[in-house]
Amino acid sequence: MQLLIEEHKFDKILDLIHKNDLLTPSRKEKKLYQRAYLYNFLYKRGMNLTQIGVLFNRNHATVINGLKLYKQFQKMNAESKLKKRYELHVFEIAEELQGDDIFSNPYIREIFNIIKDKDCKSCYRVLKGIFYDLTKIDFYNINEQLKKYD
Repeated sequence: MQLLIEEHKFDKILDLIHKNDLLTPSRKEKKLYQRAYLYNFLYKRGMNLTQIGVLFNRNHATVINGLKLYKQFQKMNAESKLKKRYELHVFEIAEELQGDDIFSNPYIREIFNIIKDKDCKSCYRVLKGIFYDLTKIDFYNINEQLKKYD
């Protein structure tokens, strides 16, 4: 898999790791959550478990556990106290990384995955959904809307 992270973004991640002291063996809640967030961020952009582990001075099994932790938080109810604590701990890191990240837009992420998989039917479905989200016009009723402009 091709690495989907720019050099300046990778440098920013290294700075965040050192600034937040994430190389230490600390199991404090804040550090666990921040590591889990960064594990997922790097994994989604093409780094393998071993590479991520080396970056954080951990083994691949620890990275797997961190990815599981991240997934658990994503499934939690937004009103959950634990999820709110998680979001509070990772907020700064997320803000710094999401600022210029094209994959922060769910449409772009979904289109990228479909193009990568070369799935034309899914692409058609997603583009219709995006069209509706942007215009609030059902794709099949577009002809009625276009007649207004003729």
